[in-house]
Amino acid sequence: MAYTMICDITPVKENWRIKVRIVGLWLAPEWNNPKVTNSIEMVLIDEKGSKIQASIKKSLIERFGRLVKDGSCRIISNFGVVPNGGKHRATNHTYKLSFYFKTQVKECDDVGLSLHGLNLVSFDKILKREISEIDLVDVIAEVIKKGNPVDMSKDTTPNYKLPLVLQDLDIVDEDDSHSQRLTHLSNTSTHSLSDEFLLKSERKQLDELSDTKRECYCVVFATIVGFETDTKWYYNSCKQCNKKVDYEGGGKYWCIKCDKHVKFAPPRYKLTITVEDDSGNSTFVMFDREVVQVLQISAENLREKIAKDGKNISFPDELDVLLDRNFLFRFHISNYNIDKNWDQFTVLRISDDEELIKSFLEVNNDVEERDIEVQSTVNSSIPLHEKEKESTSIICDNEDTNEGFVTPMKRPLEDVSTTGIAKKSDSAQHSSNKRKTFIKIEKDDKANKD
Repeated sequence: MAYTMICDITPVKENWRIKVRIVGLWLAPEWNNPKVTNSIEMVLIDEKGSKIQASIKKSLIERFGRLVKDGSCRIISNFGVVPNGGKHRATNHTYKLSFYFKTQVKECDDVGLSLHGLNLVSFDKILKREISEIDLVDVIAEVIKKGNPVDMSKDTTPNYKLPLVLQDLDIVDEDDSHSQRLTHLSNTSTHSLSDEFLLKSERKQLDELSDTKRECYCVVFATIVGFETDTKWYYNSCKQCNKKVDYEGGGKYWCIKCDKHVKFAPPRYKLTITVEDDSGNSTFVMFDREVVQVLQISAENLREKIAKDGKNISFPDELDVLLDRNFLFRFHISNYNIDKNWDQFTVLRISDDEELIKSFLEVNNDVEERDIEVQSTVNSSIPLHEKEKESTSIICDNEDTNEGFVTPMKRPLEDVSTTGIAKKSDSAQHSSNKRKTFIKIEKDDKANKD
């Protein structure tokens, strides 16, 4: 027997038969007695990704409670269909299901059914109030601050709300990143951004990256000085997994990761940038989240703005606000970078938080001060009054005379990617290894003759 798709369900009959996965299940308490369960609420998803809410009222919990389990797949038939009302809705379906005594629930295989059914939205859309305040949505986030409970009670029934501050947190790989907002620190976070940048990552300078021979997470403090303009500044993405999709014509796209066609493929930022610090330069790739943090405009809205203005440009001027900006960049040196000698690094997080940058630089300065080597040709047996006559020459690592410590892998910015760099900084310098300062002390001619 064929199954009805969730999108086709209406109240016109009750003998629907659906094959679904339960992707959400919770117990709804009675309004005046939170300790007593009033109903079991579920979110069901079918093979097309359509979702609908279902309810098992209190009187039927004993009958159906053991048959439903979060994450399980079921064939459900002979249920009621009622309007999906209320202050908040778990799905945007017009209707929801209501279990009857005659409703039938059977186990089934999970072929073709989504594992999670998340309705992920970006912080950008939430902050711009582009999301319905009725429908429930999902975000990937970290709780970075918890406030005090707020008493919302109107009668004798206690009712409290707990304020939370969320930081956009993403599952990031070498191809992708999600979007929104600059980093903020919180002392209440057990896995704070301060830990990510200062404790859980290795501090580097750009000239050290090519010498790194093991996989690690790193942080550098650098300036964005240029773009690679011979590639697109965005890519069309799958709404479900955010990966790049291929256009097949006729308004259809194909997502390799999801292995299916998608009708709508919104653009997401992907910028190849040149960054520079006082040791050299390198190439980073910034994805949607990091760019939106600075621009405060989505790739979709920027593309629409360009089209509305009648501009025919391949690289929008609006991106220039990224130039000459200083950030802490957190990124991953992967085995692929090492094995393939691939010198482009995907940015996982950025921050322009002043306190965080100050802490990062202070730690680096402490390391440099402890990392001084003194090379001396002075005989320790020479009396102190003779040593005072000696002349000294201090060779600093930023002087031209320190040729022995120039990293051969690095070049001036003018030599980097001679095609495709849109803007360049006048302050480009040769890379030099700044990990150690060498102070060489030599005796003068008079001392040598003695």
